[in-house]
Amino acid sequence: MSMHTHVIGFRPPDAKWKKMKEVHDACIAANVEIPEEVDEFFNWEPPDPRGVKVELEDEKEPTFPITRINGGGFVEAVPPRNTPKKKKLGAVVEWKEDMREGFEVDVTKLPVGVTIVRFYNSY
Repeated sequence: MSMHTHVIGFRPPDAKWKKMKEVHDACIAANVEIPEEVDEFFNWEPPDPRGVKVELEDEKEPTFPITRINGGGFVEAVPPRNTPKKKKLGAVVEWKEDMREGFEVDVTKLPVGVTIVRFYNSY
């Protein structure tokens, strides 16, 4: 098992975030499909109380954990509904020196409104 470190930013909740969250929560409570505009606003994830998640790392090939058997009997990846498009931002770069490695964040390249930067590990 290997560990991967990631860096994401957040724009704190504002009036639009609160309205979108109300719509999201109402749809969940009513057991109806969430409108695409609301899904897209929250990056196709449940709303995070820290705000809207903003990708800061450079563009990477998407990975799709869902698979199916295609007509030829081969397993193929199935992208989730409304796969978000990633943009290359350049605010985060990998850093290595001697026996150390990590990330550098160029705060001048952070998207407008990002006030929180989260570093996290996944296994």
